Formats: sequence, C-alpha cells, structure tokens
Amino acid sequence: MDITVSRKINLYRWLFTLGIVIYHTNSLVAFNSPETKWGILTKSYLVLANQLGYTSMSFFFFTSGFLLYFNASPSSIGRKMKSRIRSLLVPFLLWQVTVLLLVALVRPQEAKKYLNPLDLFFCSPIAGPLWYCLALLILMLPAPLIVRIKNKPLLTIVAVAVIGYWLARYLGYISVPWGFHRWWWYGNMISYLPTYVLGSYIGAIRPNLIVKPKTNNKFCVLFGVLLTGSTIIIWHAYPSLLPEVIYGLLQLLGMWLTLNSVWLTKDMPKFFDCAFYIFAIHNPVLIPGFELFILPLLNPLGPFNDLETFALKLFQVMGIVVASWALKLLFDRIFPAKFSKMFTGGR
Repeated sequence: MDITVSRKINLYRWLFTLGIVIYHTNSLVAFNSPETKWGILTKSYLVLANQLGYTSMSFFFFTSGFLLYFNASPSSIGRKMKSRIRSLLVPFLLWQVTVLLLVALVRPQEAKKYLNPLDLFFCSPIAGPLWYCLALLILMLPAPLIVRIKNKPLLTIVAVAVIGYWLARYLGYISVPWGFHRWWWYGNMISYLPTYVLGSYIGAIRPNLIVKPKTNNKFCVLFGVLLTGSTIIIWHAYPSLLPEVIYGLLQLLGMWLTLNSVWLTKDMPKFFDCAFYIFAIHNPVLIPGFELFILPLLNPLGPFNDLETFALKLFQVMGIVVASWALKLLFDRIFPAKFSKMFTGGR
C-alpha cells in the first residue's frame, strides 16, 4: 500500500473518531432546553451530527473489512486474525475495566449495574462505543474460508447473497430469529453488514481502487465534493428514502474521494495517537462528566443563543479531545511502554 494512502486512512480514522464524538454530543442539555434559540448554526450542527454517526461507523466497518482481506491468503490469514485479536480484543477488555473504574469514581450507582461479567464484557459493555470491536471480531470468523475461494465470480455471489440477506431483513421479509434484548449491539452489527462486505470484497478483488494514489484525480475530487454535498441535502430532505447506513456509505464514498492522498506529504501528528482513548471514554465518562460538572457552571449564563450554543458544543468536543490526550499521556507515564500500547491495540 502506498504510504500516502496509509496516511489518508489514519487521517480519516481520526476525523471519524471525532464524528462519533459529535454524534454522541448532540443530546447536550443546552440543545434540548425550551429556552434555547435554535438558529442555522445549531440546526446545521444537529443535522451533521446525526449523519456523521452513520458515516463514521461505515468507515470503521469498511476499512476493517478491506484491511483484513487486502493481500490475504490461506497462509497469511491466520497471522492477520491473531493481529486483529491483539488490536481489538485486548484493548476492548482493558477499556471495559478502566471505564468501570472511572465510572465508579464519578457515578458509583451506575457502576453497580455492570457487576455481571456477561453484560460488562459482551451484552452491554460499559465502554459502549467499543461495541464495534466485538462486532469486527465476530465478522472476521469466516475469513479462513473466504480466502480459500479462488473463484472471483463465486466471491461476487457470496457478497451479493450477504447484502441480499441484509436487504430482505431491512424490508421485513426475514424476521430476527431471536429477541436479543440484552445484546443491544447485535442489530448495529447487522446494519453495517453491507459496508463491511463491500470493504472485504474490494480488499479481496479490487484493492487498487483504494491503495493506488493515482486513482485520485481532479475528477474524483470534484465528484467527491458533489456526492458529499448532495448526500447531505437528500439525507436531510428525504431521510426515509434510503436506509441511514446506505446514506452513510454514500457520504463516506464522497468524503473519501474529496481528499487526494498525494496531498498528504507528512505523517500524521503524534497527537492523533489518542484516537482510541477518545473512542473509549467520551460517551461513558467525559460527556456525562461535562454535563454533571461543567454545564451547571455555565447554566447561569443562559438561555443560550444560536452562536453561544454552537460554541458550547465545540467547547465540549475540544474538551473531550484534550481530556483523552491528557489521559493517554498519564497512562504512558505510569505504565510500561508495552502495557500502555495495549490500550490502543498498537495504533
């Protein structure tokens, strides 16, 4: 893979991590107050926040499928799967325990809900946003069989069959076999099947669509801008026209084409290394902490107008990033280097 493409993936991983944060912060109390005067800034933020959640998760599922099957073979897939266990399962387990301890310090009553190990580590993880790590581990299980299918038309049939199954479920022709009342993220995993399968298919069959920087040209950039803009508008105007996951996939494609990888001449800043920290603690720890400790200090200044509400949202997002970076620096200082790397899966 060309180094500029690798940088592009790392940059988008950072940007879409922020996208997940923005998606989860759209429930801030200041937004829902009847005294809040919504204007164009606030409304635009809410629209983009809702869209970014699906687009960001589409990126993580698409790239995970692509990278697993890129240059994969029967002899190498075992190593890739072991590497994925280290980069996904180990940090997932560490963060469940870490977040449980952090929540116990701030909201001890809530922490008591997670004393059941089955809930803590599987059905309803306390570090909720990391559910996708478990989903990706489950979705990779057929990989040893898939890489042994040498016939490209057969791989195409398999991909179409999986996406067809998803579409049939979405349209209501196939019912869910069990009621997963406690396993809440099961539905999310199924929702992102088309995105994951598409990434896997391109990784196995047409990797040059991604890994060759020369595929990015002025036409691609222009098409990316048009696709991103039109998806945002149509998604907002006709939200039920397509499934939100498909809208997110289209928006992801547009955003991917908008940035030409050859523009990335330098490595990403070390500051980006805290992305996994942001993902793990923003929703269960930092967002509630902001609303519990910071927002009451600002409420006497309300009601907030449009610009003030928008600025408050940006302040919250920046605070989450800074706090996550500070926690990473702390962990890097107090833990041995090998152990601290386990919190990010080596990213």
